[in-house]
Amino acid sequence: MCSKSNGFCNLCMCMICNKFDCEVNTCRWIGCDLCSHWTHTDCVIQNGQIGLGPCFKNGATSAEMLFRCRACSRTSELLGWVKDAFHHCASSWDGEAFIKELQYVSRIFQRSEDMRGTKLFWKCTELVEKLKSGLVELEPMACKVILMFFQELEADPLKSQESEEGGQMISPQDC
Repeated sequence: MCSKSNGFCNLCMCMICNKFDCEVNTCRWIGCDLCSHWTHTDCVIQNGQIGLGPCFKNGATSAEMLFRCRACSRTSELLGWVKDAFHHCASSWDGEAFIKELQYVSRIFQRSEDMRGTKLFWKCTELVEKLKSGLVELEPMACKVILMFFQELEADPLKSQESEEGGQMISPQDC
């Protein structure tokens, strides 16, 4: 698809809007695990390329929010990607950027029907409200709160038992 577009850069141009963007270390972009094409989060949401679908990990199937790449049609799970983005980048974000990142994650998981995605949506929404009202200090407390949340989410014994249905299904592929 993009190889036919003269001057297209899969690392710095959105697959949907074709706009150049050099933002890094952000949830504003969603990248494909397989072909490394990047797409603006808002473009992906508007085009219905995020949805609930089965994800196969360690021999088990669970329903998770997935991103479908427009270039290669493969799916990538989003919860782990968001967790990695916060783990590696959150400490470098200023207050405004941190709130924007939480808002992007909220938009990604807004329609999630799986337990972990729904919990992430509500935690991000709650944290944005607390940050804006001054109930939580940004540095370093907000960063610690979200990272601790991800640890608790991973420790949740119910995560491997999830097999929920509903939402906008995306056809199964290995995540």
